Amino acid sequence: PPTTRYRIYNYDSAGNVKGRSDWPEDVRVNLVYRDSSAGNGAEVKKITLVNGAIDADLQDASGKHNNVGKVELAAGSIDAPLNTKLKFTGFQKRGAAADSFTTDTKDVRFSSGSVQASLDMLSTSDVRALVRGGGTINLADLKASNEMNSYSYDFYMGKLDLLAETFTKNMNEVNKKGNTNYAGVTNPNYVLMINKDNAGGNDPSNVTAANIGISRGWVNGTTHIGTNGFRNGASATNRGDTTDTVLEMLEQMTSPMMKMNNTKTNYADYMNNVSTTLATDSYANKNAQEINKAVLEGINNSRDQLSGVSLDEEAANMMTYSSSYNAAARLMTTLNDTLETLLAIGR
Repeated sequence: PPTTRYRIYNYDSAGNVKGRSDWPEDVRVNLVYRDSSAGNGAEVKKITLVNGAIDADLQDASGKHNNVGKVELAAGSIDAPLNTKLKFTGFQKRGAAADSFTTDTKDVRFSSGSVQASLDMLSTSDVRALVRGGGTINLADLKASNEMNSYSYDFYMGKLDLLAETFTKNMNEVNKKGNTNYAGVTNPNYVLMINKDNAGGNDPSNVTAANIGISRGWVNGTTHIGTNGFRNGASATNRGDTTDTVLEMLEQMTSPMMKMNNTKTNYADYMNNVSTTLATDSYANKNAQEINKAVLEGINNSRDQLSGVSLDEEAANMMTYSSSYNAAARLMTTLNDTLETLLAIGR
């Protein structure tokens, strides 16, 4: 739990007293955790995070002060935001190394705070990677529990990746049928959609929204839309229609090809659902931000009423004090005149 320490003096970087302190400058947060990498069983350790004035004894040999604990990213990148790891480091005393440990953010959740808010925006949509209390938890259950107020960046990327993967697979399969004759022989140059990051320019494996592209063969003219008819029982005597491939592709544009909430839907409705979910999350987060901002402003106003200084109020008080002083001065003048009159009568 956080504790507040009241300091009597302030110190400079050399440890010399430079004045008295009337405010609580050091807020210490003690973080207790178990180190499962210890030899026999988990070892209980503690890290103290400090934010405040500089202490002369909390410095290393080079004179660098390390009395402030910190939290930093130990791993992670833009391309792999889910592989994030956090490193917690305590303050360092002279002659001793600072305690620290690194944790995989897939295995821990903070109850609140900006760190967890950032992690939520990057959290995975793969329910197998969501761990809580030693077991997995479904993403929908996590949202329903109010631990996560909105879907994350990776959730939406997963939706777009699924769309790209499904679209690529279906288009290539249709064109493969159009490039296969009645005897079952397939023209190997049938791939239309590919993963542009793969070598060769004709590999459709592991397609995502970020790497979906058109095959090199389709670009240079060695791959074509199939003209072998395959609908309506095409055979040696009934070659079918040469437009079967194109018609099948057009039909798939409006057919239920995507799975959404345990039902099948077409590409357009799937994207409409993703867009609606994103808009709902955006609206909810905006409202939450406005509410939190109002609460913060209310807290700041309450604090200012107790400890702040209002220039208008102070100016009004000064005018009141000035009027009171003038009135008192006039009273003294009147008393002085009255006293002089009485003394004159007595003479």
